[in-house]
Amino acid sequence: MMGGRMAKILIVDDEPDLGEILKDTLEIKGYEVDVVLDGYQAMAQIKKTHYDLTLMDVRLPGLNGVETFLRIKEIDPLVKVIMMTGFAMEDLIEEALKQGAYACLNKPFDLGKTIKLIEKAIYENHKVILIGNYSATTY
Repeated sequence: MMGGRMAKILIVDDEPDLGEILKDTLEIKGYEVDVVLDGYQAMAQIKKTHYDLTLMDVRLPGLNGVETFLRIKEIDPLVKVIMMTGFAMEDLIEEALKQGAYACLNKPFDLGKTIKLIEKAIYENHKVILIGNYSATTY
């Protein structure tokens, strides 16, 4: 709970099945969740609603996830973003982390660990970097 309201999460992923699994899991935990399939839809949502956290796939049609992240950060500088990737895209991930992304998750990911990371991102104020199968580093 954040000041009496549930945190809002935006999932940006062009795999509708994955988006729905995450949405269902997070809604069970009590979060309000919206799912969009590309960066343009994400920007439209961010203009309408403040999200506490965005889960953003790196590989998206049209604008990639890092470009989308940079644009939504201009719209809402307070939104925290966790990047997700199923591909080795170190340069893009590095750029996102350098620009202030909260963390990066490699797909396929462990749902339990992902939920813990999401809760940490929403309720704590330091950065977490999670790359590959290594443990999360906080600083």
